[in-house]
This record gives sequence, C-alpha cells and structure tokens, in this order.
Amino acid sequence: MPGVCDVCGSTEFTRRDDDKPETFKKRIGTYNAQTKPIVPYYEREGILRRVDGMADIDTVSRQIEEILRGL
Repeated sequence: MPGVCDVCGSTEFTRRDDDKPETFKKRIGTYNAQTKPIVPYYEREGILRRVDGMADIDTVSRQIEEILRGL
C-alpha cells in the first residue's frame, strides 16, 4: 500500500538531507574518486575483505566478526 511501510506499517516518514539526489551524486563521485581507486591495491596485497552490506544485519555482523577473528 502506498505511503505505508512494508515492514512496520508506519505512515510517518522523514526525509533526511542525505536522501536527496544531489547528495547521492556527490557521495558517489567522492567514492569513485577517492575510494574505488584503492580497491585493486588491497586486492593485489591479499588483504581486502568483503562484506555483503545488503544482507540482514545479523549476517553482516557475523561476516565482520569472522573477518576480525581471522586477523
């Protein structure tokens, strides 16, 4: 149903400043300029660890904990 949260049923929504398209464009531009270029270096060094940030919070937490235990 439009205007109703699929998870909790709330109808009260707040738009944050970082939910604007301009903000996203700036953030993705910064990522592409500053972060993305260093990923291949860490991959070559064999020290890059990946976590599926789109997974549920328990899965993400478990993945991070496993990585940290392995250090």
